[in-house]
This record gives sequence, C-alpha cells and structure tokens, in this order.
Amino acid sequence: MVEITIRDDKLIVRVMGLNVLLAMRRRLIIPLASVTEIREEPNVSLWNVRGFRLPGTFVPGLIVAGTYVSPGYSAFWDVSRPARAIVIELDGGAYQKLIVDVEHPAEVVHQVREAIAKRRS
Repeated sequence: MVEITIRDDKLIVRVMGLNVLLAMRRRLIIPLASVTEIREEPNVSLWNVRGFRLPGTFVPGLIVAGTYVSPGYSAFWDVSRPARAIVIELDGGAYQKLIVDVEHPAEVVHQVREAIAKRRS
C-alpha cells in the first residue's frame, strides 16, 4: 500500500511498511503537471503484468511491487489489494503509469483531481 499526498505542485507517493522492501522504493515524487489521468481500478489483475521486473516482487495473484519496464514503457506497481487499486497515467518522466493500492481510493482520486483543477485555473 502507498500513501499519496500533494505538496508544492508535486504528487508524493510514499510506499508503506514491508512494501518498501518488496517494491525496492521508498517514495516517488511526480510533478502534478505530469498527471494526465487518475482513476480507481478495482479489477486490476495481479496475474498478467506488462514488462520485465527491474527491481521488484511478483507473486502471481498476491502482490505486484516495483518497476516494470518494456521498450518505451515503464510502470511502478505496488498492489496487493486490487479492490483498492488506482491507476495514475503520466506524461513525461521515468514512468508512464503508476498502479498502486491506497487506503481510500475514491478520496485519493478526488483529492488529486481537485489539485490538478486548481493548478490549471
């Protein structure tokens, strides 16, 4: 699970607990301007993950954590509870997509969308 906060036009994704070791990352800092879409994704599959794991953890059906890459594509995963998953699409930077689970997906999606709207106005 991750915790997402917004500070100074940055989306801060903090990996929680043991998942720091499984994902091999403690946090990601993403410019809010890079976020093109955010949505709840409660049906995300923990079976078919695109790309090679570099580094991270993959236990089919249980957890996907870490960086997954293929030519022209890179995603960060930290999902063990698919019902709480969100997807954040990005433009530019190291990742094209973040797929993570959070405690309150609807709240996080709303909070990020509001921050993006404020930034654009």
